Amino acid sequence: MVEVGAEQTARARILATDDRPEVLRLVERSLAEQYDCEFATSVGAAREKLAAEPFELALCDIQMPEESGLVLVEEISRHHPETAIVMVTGVDDPDVAEDAYRLGAHGYLVKPFWSGQLLITVANALRQHKLELSERRRHVALLGGAEEKAEALRHELIEAQRQAIADLQASRQETVERLARAIEMHDPDTGQHVKRMASTAALLGERLGLSADRVLLLRAAAPMHDVGKIGIPDGVLQKQGELTSSERDRIKEHTAVGQQILADSDSDLLKMAATIAFTHHEWFDGSGYPKGLSGDAIPLEGRIVAVADVFDALLSDRPYREAMSIEDATELIASERGTHFDPEVVDALMDNLDEALSTRGAGRPRG
Repeated sequence: MVEVGAEQTARARILATDDRPEVLRLVERSLAEQYDCEFATSVGAAREKLAAEPFELALCDIQMPEESGLVLVEEISRHHPETAIVMVTGVDDPDVAEDAYRLGAHGYLVKPFWSGQLLITVANALRQHKLELSERRRHVALLGGAEEKAEALRHELIEAQRQAIADLQASRQETVERLARAIEMHDPDTGQHVKRMASTAALLGERLGLSADRVLLLRAAAPMHDVGKIGIPDGVLQKQGELTSSERDRIKEHTAVGQQILADSDSDLLKMAATIAFTHHEWFDGSGYPKGLSGDAIPLEGRIVAVADVFDALLSDRPYREAMSIEDATELIASERGTHFDPEVVDALMDNLDEALSTRGAGRPRG
């Protein structure tokens, strides 16, 4: 389990603003052990709480019924500089994220999110804001409080840095989405599958002890696991009937094709994506492809995506079959524990099944 927030010497106070009670309950369950939480169901109520007492961090939902959460983000940034801000939204829109970072947000969460994501984002936002406040106080002390122009310039530099980070994140996400879109045009079954399985993979990575940075990379890299399908003919990939032996062999080539597309990059993201593309069809017992790797010789990210990929596929409708029930899907995965799948990854899925299912949002299957 990734430990987050450990360096907080005192319990930070967090204000969560959302008009959906189930979201506030998730926040309480996720954060209550490490932080003191207050809740508001409207921007007005949050405004009153902020005026009455200080908070180290505010979680601000953007889609509020009366006033936009962006208004609250701007007010907190302006009138409560001691408070870090994490924006929460149900729409993954780079333009909205850019607005939030421009107004002073320190983090960005897209619903539905899981506990691990929330803990990591909150801890990172608190850490970043603490460093900013410390640096600001140091500069003010050095300047003796007299150099207002220099302090204003420093704020401009901080804002430029924050904007650069936001632009980089948006650019990286756009790259992933464009590759996923290219795969989807070639294989109509891909669609939302890659987003759901990436969320599941990140959850499993977090539960298996990957660092916060590695979890975020895994979430971004997992959607590219089948990018090699671009190199498979449509007639084979979209065939409705049973595949011939040669056609099955041709489809298996997508692992090597994907690795070739993504390899030889200096980007940590693309390096991980290449590894996943090449190894997510390896079996734990060595009977998979393309190399017949077994056990720990298969990179952990490949073992994680193997489980997340099959888990979501079993719970999704396909042209040739209906979605399985949760019970049947989990029973099938459990039956291949130690043969197809890494036992530790299967156990992580079973131990966190409700959370894994919640990443499917409104598309949660029957069962």
